[in-house]
Amino acid sequence: MNKTIIASAIAATLLSTSAFAAEMAMPTVYGNIQLAWTHGDTDGDGGTSGLANNGSTIGFKHSAKVNDDLTAFAKIEYNVNNSDDSSNPGLTLDEAYVGVKGNFGKVWIGSDDSVYENYIDLGDGFEALGVTTGDNYSGFEGNQVQFVSSSMEGFQVFASVELDASSTSDTYAIDNDSDSATFGDVVLVPGATERNNAFQLGLAYSADNLTLAIGMDSNDSDGDDAKSTFGVSATYTMDNLKLVGAIQSRDEVSDIVTANAVYTAGANQYILSLSHTSEESDEDTTVVGLQALHNLSSNMYVYAETAFFNMEDAKTKDFAVGVTYLF
Repeated sequence: MNKTIIASAIAATLLSTSAFAAEMAMPTVYGNIQLAWTHGDTDGDGGTSGLANNGSTIGFKHSAKVNDDLTAFAKIEYNVNNSDDSSNPGLTLDEAYVGVKGNFGKVWIGSDDSVYENYIDLGDGFEALGVTTGDNYSGFEGNQVQFVSSSMEGFQVFASVELDASSTSDTYAIDNDSDSATFGDVVLVPGATERNNAFQLGLAYSADNLTLAIGMDSNDSDGDDAKSTFGVSATYTMDNLKLVGAIQSRDEVSDIVTANAVYTAGANQYILSLSHTSEESDEDTTVVGLQALHNLSSNMYVYAETAFFNMEDAKTKDFAVGVTYLF
């Protein structure tokens, strides 16, 4: 074969490979270091205090254009143990997903915060302290496919379904079978495997400074007879003030009402949070939370938070100061 033809073919291949490599951008590396000192006191018992990791993470994300109408994206994020506690693993998976987005919206598969959480469960915007008394929905995050549509005259549809997930409730018990080789020993008793097919559906509407959303979570992961959770949320922004409210209800479990006011002034942010939970057991809890946060730079901020829990049988006061560095 003509050596000139071979040389030309090799050169063309090298140029093509170089161009392909040039188009493949490296993933973005990001993360944060979070530390917080917290103190909790229940009914004046003196409480407990300590400095601890507050959710430090490191992650990688990337996006690549498929064509003029479609972009692929991926993300993987790990929780980081930034203490010297050798009993805790250094890295644990938090999020990992891949997806595509375009004029239709976006769809992605893997482990991520659920769409219900992002659109409805908006009551807790604090850094270190929890200012609500928990969730009344299954809150699955792994093995799911999620979809958020593009805006259609201000409307967006969001949905999520948990795929092929199952749970097995294994227990330990003493073997009372006298014919068994393990008679009298503590043995593992395999439980029945239940398929969990939880799903979430919702609709959001945005106009000017107002966003409204309504959604539901099927709670299938809690059993075949689980009651669904229904929720509504509203967010209104006015200059430096943002107001957020949400109501969630799950029959025979609990009702949760939350309201937040977030005010920003220069490098400072202030939050007043109110939450009330009515349990089916008639045990109500009211929580008042306050936060003051100061941005030292675009990469670093400090904050102080306090929360007062008024429960049926106890009163708790929590306090926290913390620092977060982003990179």
